[in-house]
Amino acid sequence: MKNIAIVGANYMTGNYYLPVLSTFEDCEIVGICDIVEDRANELARKYDIPKCFTNHRVMLDELKPDAVWLIVPTPVMFDMVMDAFERDIDVFLEKPPAMTTYQTKVMATVAERKKLVTGVAFQRRYHPTVLEMRERVAEIGNINHVAVNFYKNIKSENGLPTNFRGAIEMLRCESVHAVDLMRYLAGLSDIKTVKATIKNFDCDYDTAYFANVEFE
Repeated sequence: MKNIAIVGANYMTGNYYLPVLSTFEDCEIVGICDIVEDRANELARKYDIPKCFTNHRVMLDELKPDAVWLIVPTPVMFDMVMDAFERDIDVFLEKPPAMTTYQTKVMATVAERKKLVTGVAFQRRYHPTVLEMRERVAEIGNINHVAVNFYKNIKSENGLPTNFRGAIEMLRCESVHAVDLMRYLAGLSDIKTVKATIKNFDCDYDTAYFANVEFE
């Protein structure tokens, strides 16, 4: 039995993560944390979670879980991941894993050195439609070309971005799903070259990304 703690009592946690995690017979959700105590209490009552916290470090120190789910905004992700790693706790986190590539590399290095299990919520590669498509194409032959389009309507406020008030660009925060899906369909091969163009349409920040990616 694995003891699981959760940080972030939000819409994603209540509507996507807990309905699934609560069905796992080999996992027990031992605690939930959110800076808004009422949110944590509400989900704890609904899913019979025994303890609530408003400080994730206090929760990790008291409960000493086997793993922690971090369903939190990207700008605060890095410190929470490192807090878990320092306590030798496995981590599952929402995408994107960090604000920068450098932060992501640091987390990956530490996890590898400490032999910790980690995962990022790039779940779209496991969608039944994607799996079926990949299997059918593989029956025909090798995948030599992948075309991926990702469109998402995100309303701006006074021409300003809404992703954490502009703290992170759309490519890293939203379109990263398309990037991951492209790599998955290409067999997770290493990237050889990238030729890219970035555009902004009718606003002051980047909204469109076009790339031609060559894999090894």
